[in-house]
Amino acid sequence: MSAWDTTAPTWVKECECGTRIERWRGETHVECPDCKAQYNAAGQRLRDDWGRNPSNDDEDIGDLEGMEIMEARAETYESDRLDGMYFEPEYREE
Repeated sequence: MSAWDTTAPTWVKECECGTRIERWRGETHVECPDCKAQYNAAGQRLRDDWGRNPSNDDEDIGDLEGMEIMEARAETYESDRLDGMYFEPEYREE
């Protein structure tokens, strides 16, 4: 199979859910039709939250920096949600 062969997919693999998925030349990422897991052009499984990484929209932000921004936002979100909630003493931070 040639690298330019358009009659066959560039890769075929079984998704984590067991569904067969194919990536065809020209596709950027592939989504499993059953579980919606996404794979990049090389066939690597992408994180479920990869689309929220600010580096996708801003070329001045690197992938790792974007992930750190996402995590910081998630921590703020979690702390805001948990603010004022009651926790049993053994789960409280000292």
